[in-house]
Amino acid sequence: MQKFQSPIPNLWEREMVNIDIFRTMERRGVRINKDIALQEIAVGEGRMNQLKKELNGYNPLSNKDLHTLLIDEMKLPVVARTPKGAPSFDKNAMKDYELILENNPEYSSGQWGSVAQNILEYRGWNITLGLLYRKMVEMVSPDGRLRCNYKIHGTKTSRTSCEKPNLQQVPKDAAKVWNRNVKRAFEAREGYTLVQVDVNQGEMRLATGYAKQPYLMETFQWNKDMWGQMVAELNRPKPQCKTLTYAKMYGAQRAKLRLILGGDNPDQFITDWEKAHDRIVAFSQNVKKKAEQRGYVYLWTGRIRHLKTDPTGGPRLAFNSLLQGGLAEIVKSGMIRLYNEVDDEEECRILLMVHDSVIFEIKTEYLDQYVPLIKKVFSRVEDERHWDIPFDVTEEFWGKDAA
Repeated sequence: MQKFQSPIPNLWEREMVNIDIFRTMERRGVRINKDIALQEIAVGEGRMNQLKKELNGYNPLSNKDLHTLLIDEMKLPVVARTPKGAPSFDKNAMKDYELILENNPEYSSGQWGSVAQNILEYRGWNITLGLLYRKMVEMVSPDGRLRCNYKIHGTKTSRTSCEKPNLQQVPKDAAKVWNRNVKRAFEAREGYTLVQVDVNQGEMRLATGYAKQPYLMETFQWNKDMWGQMVAELNRPKPQCKTLTYAKMYGAQRAKLRLILGGDNPDQFITDWEKAHDRIVAFSQNVKKKAEQRGYVYLWTGRIRHLKTDPTGGPRLAFNSLLQGGLAEIVKSGMIRLYNEVDDEEECRILLMVHDSVIFEIKTEYLDQYVPLIKKVFSRVEDERHWDIPFDVTEEFWGKDAA
């Protein structure tokens, strides 16, 4: 099979190379364990019926019932409205409500704890069953392998998307009861093992590399625990630190941050975070200002992300676009290096790209040889641009070995 000479000659040539790599992955496909998928479907459907009974018949997918539960009974604020002025419960609004229910002690425990958890679990099962397990069973080929359709221009951010099925719905952290077995439903060939490699905390590394935030520069250079350092810096629990950090990276404004965080004195927490990450805050504001003037941002490869006419947020999303799109560019370049230097049809094959991760099917007897090589090649980000920090790559097993 033909390999390619230059990891990033220019944007269009690189896109053509990646198209060939995605075609190769689509041809190869990945085996599905239908028994696990069918078992999870049965468990999930039974659990959803039970949850609806525990919610006194309320349906967490119904706008009317959600209005009754969230607004009338639990007294949650209206986070978004429809064009007609009614409270919105679309997927973006529900992401905010789910964060409120998860992070606010009043709802994560206390009087409304069981109601909140039942709503979250019901919606979690509905998404996982509808977008993953059922699609696995319906769309698997006669040879037992699933072949999704990759869309190299499917997103505005430069990330690759896919459909039929949308494997980008495979959760990065499969820790919930409704998604903890998703990665086990993928199966390697006999004598092989599925291994995922992922850029650890990639977007925060990019933010640090751009802004030169001192304590985070040291954290990444010395391979310290980022969340542990942040917990010590802010004296807040890790889940709250993660929620606030990711929300800030996604451009959430202070009013929304207050709603999401809840609890005692969220304003002080936000202020403390901004003081600890002052250079990131200043850099993000500068990116937004330039986006307002230009109507777009440049990713580090020179790709342009247009924002001025984007109804979903416009320049407010400039910093997130720089990070999410920038990491997608890093992964695309990394895939070309992996395909050139590591991929082998018999011993170590690229099968999937999910989020910012790449999944290989490796002959089990060669795991000790290939896994370190894959991590070394994938982390070699300085081939294109030097960021003054390392890009750490971690591995995770799928299939029967999934955690």
